[in-house]
Parts: sequence; C-alpha cells; structure tokens
Amino acid sequence: MGRELAAVALAIVSTKEAEHFQTSPGGCFHGMVAKAKAGELHLERTVWALWRASEPEYHRGTGRGGDRVGRDRGWQ
Repeated sequence: MGRELAAVALAIVSTKEAEHFQTSPGGCFHGMVAKAKAGELHLERTVWALWRASEPEYHRGTGRGGDRVGRDRGWQ
C-alpha cells in the first residue's frame, strides 16, 4: 500500500461516523489493506466523492461528462 496511500486511507476512515462501520474503523482499514494487496483498492473514487460532497450545491454540476466543476475552476 505504501505510506502515502495508507495515510489517505486512514484519513478517509477518520471522516466516517461510527454508525458507518459494520464492525469498527480498524476493521474498515484492514479491509482497505486487503483490497490494496489484491490490487482492488481505488481510493481516488472515494476521495473524489468526498470532495464532491463538500462542495456547495451549485458546484455539483450534472454528473459525468456534463460536470461544471472543472470548468468553474478553469480546467478543460
């Protein structure tokens, strides 16, 4: 997994409410490590979703392909 990816995974786990977990935050992190070992961990999707959820409603755009957020920030 590496230190950087582990730090991101830990940050993601720390953003979740206790009710989110089926077992515990440690169990969730353990599952992320197992997925990373299997090459099935895709934290970029989770980070993107967290970022989108933190944006004001008017920045959320229309979804894939029609997203205004990138254009609002000058991205092409």
